[in-house]
Amino acid sequence: MFSKRKQINAKGIWLDENGEQLQVLADYMKNDQLKSVLATSYPLSQKGIYQAHELSETNHAVGKIVIDNES
Repeated sequence: MFSKRKQINAKGIWLDENGEQLQVLADYMKNDQLKSVLATSYPLSQKGIYQAHELSETNHAVGKIVIDNES
């Protein structure tokens, strides 16, 4: 594994919902102090879902993958 060869300690975490923390983040975004990075957007369709899932499985998406019903 790349992280072990490079002696990098990497791990995943799951976040619990926290309304107060989400509000702080929303305020940062509103004041242009935080920017969300979007990798790409796919339409809310069978093909779009497959494409988004395919990109997700590559682990090469830089930013969030968005499924949008207005794409």
